[in-house]
Amino acid sequence: MSDSAVGGFLARVTEWASDEVDVRAVLLIGSHARTTRPADEWSDLDIVLVTDRPERIIGDAGWIERLAPVRLTFVEHSVLRGVVERRVLLDGGLAVDFIPFPANVARAMSPSNLPADIVDTLGRGVRVLADKEGLLDALADFPAARPYVPPTPLEFSDRVADFWFHMLWTARKLWRGELWSARICCDGRCRELLLIMVEWHHHAVYGETCDTWFDGRFLEQWTDADTRAALDATVGGPDSASVWRALHATQQLYRRLGTETAERLGYVYPHATDTYVCSLVADRRSAAVRT
Repeated sequence: MSDSAVGGFLARVTEWASDEVDVRAVLLIGSHARTTRPADEWSDLDIVLVTDRPERIIGDAGWIERLAPVRLTFVEHSVLRGVVERRVLLDGGLAVDFIPFPANVARAMSPSNLPADIVDTLGRGVRVLADKEGLLDALADFPAARPYVPPTPLEFSDRVADFWFHMLWTARKLWRGELWSARICCDGRCRELLLIMVEWHHHAVYGETCDTWFDGRFLEQWTDADTRAALDATVGGPDSASVWRALHATQQLYRRLGTETAERLGYVYPHATDTYVCSLVADRRSAAVRT
């Protein structure tokens, strides 16, 4: 979508909001508001509508037709914790996420009392399109990005235990022939936990000020070459043999990153747990091959 088309749509949103009594402010977040890694032609628009009636934005999609012809729309959970958003595909291919944010919450917000994920999202870039009562003045004080906080020893041990538990869980599903469930866990929960360790390791090695973004965004650019190469092998294929190989590669990478991270943080990596679970996984793999 061209810059002129995006600009024209944002102008229509701003004009619409000025006539809506319930809409108190409008801000653009995400790639179209960022200066670092800005939007490209395929980027969607993320528009926060600060409103006294967020349920109207979610419950009725008719208002969107006043802005542009709609091809499809649906509701899902937003990246902003506890907030539901309306996602829209407009005629011409522009995707827009409308995020209704309660005005009473906005009136009381500050960087100190908002969840870290919201602070991170807002801190990466905001354009205020409308603000009828100065609700968004506090945005000037938001940090440029979420400050990194190293894991506590308990958090580190819990996440490591979580990872090895789900490694074994995936192996059991593979052994039973439940390929779908095994792939969901291997490519889902196990990779989520692997990503957490990748981020922890990156900060432990390269410093707390380096930017690891969120949800694996731009991982291909900020991870080191060894980690990137190892990550390629952790992706399973369409059959059980490929998922077994991905599981093994995931174990090896997690062990290396976890051990190095623990050493740099002065924590204890649970090698006994690692060894025990890997032996059980190997047993299940051997049993699956025999059958």
